[in-house]
Formats: sequence, C-alpha cells, structure tokens
Amino acid sequence: MQFAKRFLDKFNSLIVTVLSCFDRVIFKGYLPFHSEGELNSWVDYTLRIRRVDFVTQLEQRSEELVVQAKAFAAKANRLYEYREGKFRKEQFIQNIIRRDNVTEGLVAVLCTKETCRSIKLAYADKRPRLIFAKRPQRVLYYYFIDRDFGLMYIRLETWFPYTIQVYVNGHDWLARQMLRRKLGFVQRDNAFTQVWMIHSRLSNLQTGSLS
Repeated sequence: MQFAKRFLDKFNSLIVTVLSCFDRVIFKGYLPFHSEGELNSWVDYTLRIRRVDFVTQLEQRSEELVVQAKAFAAKANRLYEYREGKFRKEQFIQNIIRRDNVTEGLVAVLCTKETCRSIKLAYADKRPRLIFAKRPQRVLYYYFIDRDFGLMYIRLETWFPYTIQVYVNGHDWLARQMLRRKLGFVQRDNAFTQVWMIHSRLSNLQTGSLS
C-alpha cells in the first residue's frame, strides 16, 4: 500500500483516474467447537453416541461428500478429478477453461489429499477421548465462473469440523466491472498493465500496474 501511495504521489499530474480492488476476498466457515471438552460433551450428551462411533460416522460422511461432488460434476457434464501431491490448481483450471471454452458455471471439481486441522480418537485412562489434531483428508474444490465475480472456488474439507472457504479474486471482479463500463484493458495474471476507453483516441493509455 505504501508503494502504491508513493507511486500516486509521484505521478499525480499524469494520472487520469485510479482503479482499485481487493486482491482477494475469502469467506470461511466451520463448526465452532473451541475446546476438546466442549466437543466431547456434545458427542456424549447431545448426539448421545459413543465417541468411537462418532469417528466411524465421520468416515461415512466424508465418503458421502465425495460421492455428492462426483454426482454434481456429472450432472453439469463437467470434470471431476482426484489428485495427490503438489500441483498448480490455478493453471490446471485455466487449461480446462481454454480447452472447453467455459464462460460461465461449473468448470470442474477437484479432490485433493491435504493435511488439515480436524479431530482424532486418543486413548485415555477410562475411555477414548476426542482431541484436535491434524490429519490427512480429502478436500474438495468446486471451481466456478460467476457472472459477476469471474473465476472463484469453494473449498470444502470432508472431515469434521468441515471447514469451508469461498474464494473470490478481486482482480477478476474488477475486470468484469470494467468490461461493463466499456473499458479496454490488458490483464496479466493479477495485474492490469494497460487500461483505455474503448472508441477513445486515448487508446493504450498506460495507467501502471494494479496488483
């Protein structure tokens, strides 16, 4: 932000207008258990099931979420793919968009294996106890092209506490706003290197980089 301010101050007399946006907007949700005692009491007195049975149910729920993801992709006639190891998800999705010429709606559903904060059953003196711990699990990524927000995704962890994250790219949102206002631009990844008024004599007006 300080660099942007210095840039604006230095070239203020040459700047016609300033466009700005959030780099990204992330909405996050999960089941809010703040302590292991609270979690174990919920299983014991609200669900009224054994703790070991609760873990077994989590395995079933995880499989159900994956099955639903596959069905969701199939219904939209889009790709579902499982991947392990590190790879560039964004590049993978961009390749699909170009290959299939996707302009709106579901692009693909990716399922990856990641280590996330969850719970596990730990053995104690009297009976097993549920504790918070990191564990490998399947994580679902639903990629969409939205009419207003452009490329976005929903990330869903398939194990308790089912952390969900909605990711929106501010630069894609700004690009769609500029198109609606008849602005031409050159976008490279998350930067706009040129912006101009369409049908204006001031085409190729350099405005610097927005990132």
